[in-house]
Amino acid sequence: AAERLEAAPMSEGAAAFRGLEAPAARCRWRWNRWLRPRLLCFLVVALGGWLEAEAFVIHSVEDRPTRRDSGTGELVPFPPVDLRQARLSKDGEDATIDSSIKMSRFQYVGCFQHPMSITTSALFGFYRDPNECIAECKGQDIYANISSSELVVAVHNEPEQGRCGCALKKDIADFVEENEGESRCTYRCRDYLNPNCGGYPDWWGLYMEYDSRSMSAQGAYDPWRYVWYTLVTFKERSILGRYPDDGVPPERYYLNAVDTVEGKGRFEFQTRISGGILYGLQYDIDSTRLVALYTPNEIGRLRGDLDWQYRLATILINTTNRFRPFMQITLAPIELTEPRDAMPRESLVSPFYMAYSGASAIFSKDTNCYVFTQAQWAPNKPQMKDRVYIVRIPDGRIIREEPLDFKVAALYSNEMYGDLSAIGPRLELSSQAAENAYVYLARIYRSKVDSGGGTALTLVDWQYNPINPTKLADPRETEPWLLYQGVATSEHLLNKTAIAYRMKPPEYPWGVFTIAEVGIRPPRLLTRWCGDEFCQGTIAPDIPYAAIFNREPGIPLTLKAPSFLIPARFDMDASAITVRFDRSTLQGARQIDENGDFIPDYIDYTLQRDGPFDCAELFDEKTTYKLGLYPVTHCLWKSNSEVRINIGIVNISVGESIFILPDALYAVNVDGQWSPAATGGVQVGLPDPLESPVIIPAGPLNIDACTPVRLNVSSMLDGGLATWRW
Repeated sequence: AAERLEAAPMSEGAAAFRGLEAPAARCRWRWNRWLRPRLLCFLVVALGGWLEAEAFVIHSVEDRPTRRDSGTGELVPFPPVDLRQARLSKDGEDATIDSSIKMSRFQYVGCFQHPMSITTSALFGFYRDPNECIAECKGQDIYANISSSELVVAVHNEPEQGRCGCALKKDIADFVEENEGESRCTYRCRDYLNPNCGGYPDWWGLYMEYDSRSMSAQGAYDPWRYVWYTLVTFKERSILGRYPDDGVPPERYYLNAVDTVEGKGRFEFQTRISGGILYGLQYDIDSTRLVALYTPNEIGRLRGDLDWQYRLATILINTTNRFRPFMQITLAPIELTEPRDAMPRESLVSPFYMAYSGASAIFSKDTNCYVFTQAQWAPNKPQMKDRVYIVRIPDGRIIREEPLDFKVAALYSNEMYGDLSAIGPRLELSSQAAENAYVYLARIYRSKVDSGGGTALTLVDWQYNPINPTKLADPRETEPWLLYQGVATSEHLLNKTAIAYRMKPPEYPWGVFTIAEVGIRPPRLLTRWCGDEFCQGTIAPDIPYAAIFNREPGIPLTLKAPSFLIPARFDMDASAITVRFDRSTLQGARQIDENGDFIPDYIDYTLQRDGPFDCAELFDEKTTYKLGLYPVTHCLWKSNSEVRINIGIVNISVGESIFILPDALYAVNVDGQWSPAATGGVQVGLPDPLESPVIIPAGPLNIDACTPVRLNVSSMLDGGLATWRW
């Protein structure tokens, strides 16, 4: 390095230092001219690499097993009622840390009539919230040993008073459902105007836990409203109290919506999917709508004489009136089974059978297209392979369709750059060996040439070649994976995908859920989200299935939100908790969107705090209640990435979690780029390191020769060494 410095050429300005012959001047020049830019470059690259390593924010939605006492003292499995959302770690599952959020499984079922005798509480002059009534019914003493899946919760919000009602599913036959097309329920709910909370005189809005999640779609995440959508089912007898009549489908399908921050049901966004089933549900981040494949629910189930029909379902989340959201469903036919130009008959999907894995993808940025697969014709079922369809949103027009030589287990879209990839079991032509092939399929992009009428075409550069496919992962790595059908997510900015599969550690031969992160650009690094050889999976081993989503998709908000550094830490004397974030924050200043396009327009610095402030400005209501009220408990920013919670009376314990307030904390914006708001929670851990107590004697330091002196050492620990009681 010294030789390179001596050989470095000098500018005219630097030559002026030559006459001074000052070592300090020469060092300063060399620092400014050569060392500083190289060091800054190194720091930027290193920091960028670290941020990239931490940037894939994957969350899971998982049904944790439910076990109850069978009456003999033995815990036996029951239908799961513990739905959780948790951030996943690249180091694998840590059973000692759990900052998951419990999520509601309750669904708005409809409008039902029942005598007012089921009322458990009535508040004069107040509207009731369904989530409030659900909590009230769960807290009733008579239901203390009853699973929440057995509860029926009813809400009746007449203008004079709001009522909560509770019953059991075994008595569901006592409720009378309104006839189709009637609107008996007209009463609003507390926080929104949708008429989901009863009607005159004794009509109730009914809420129950769904029977099951549909495997036809893993679900979709709305990053603007922090809502998780999924398709759920009820058996007809769970709603009617009896088996349905002949000719009626045996179950109902509903679109369920849950808040991912607090875990409460977002009933204003829930709706029934009448007459059909949704497959491959996706969220269109550019247009705030849900997109899925739709088929009538009677074909192949009640009617064997009807051909399969395919439609593109678009569910527009209309929040023009934010107090009364409207879920506007439209269906457009997709002509999969119809003869098309230059399309041989054997390439058409058969109208007599359907085979679908739930795999789908969406490209919402500029291109507006939806991708799914369907089995194409084959003389025998084992020979069936998939055909990829790229259709336009919202009219369902087929933009491109191509045959594949394998069955697709999952599709992945990179919405920033238009990359489409897929994974599935495939027979390698050259070696005739079976493998799980993760391959590149196509690039989808918008033409820069006007196609007429002021619009541009969506173009597909199809690149998959069965003879020489572009493999994005080594088949020797992926071959033993047991893939989860349709469970997929992508990191668009960093060109990565997350592949969900089951690994088989020795302790769990049946397999545990884990994730492989794969870069789709060279050098195409593969990272297993399971830290070391002792890792037992990315989620708990007793959870058989989970949906996954990218909490921060990076489109169009390209910066990552601040995330907790785990865990938060008590001070040694439990007088404070230190919470750290992984990046610089606005310290409470808010991003403001003026025009409703979800893109911030400016920063409001009025809530940015330099001194002590009320923790309720940063943490949610439950957390603030546990921490204590201001000013006895207060928060203080020690830096823009570290906040100290000074506690008055300790009312929170090690292992408990604290949660951030929604829309309260953002990353520092850079070059006009913005971040989503921080979400989620963090567990409070022990001090680190756990220091030994320090005994500080008190008393006069100077003693004169005449005053009597008594040295007295007493201990509440019977003379033993003092220890912290953590």
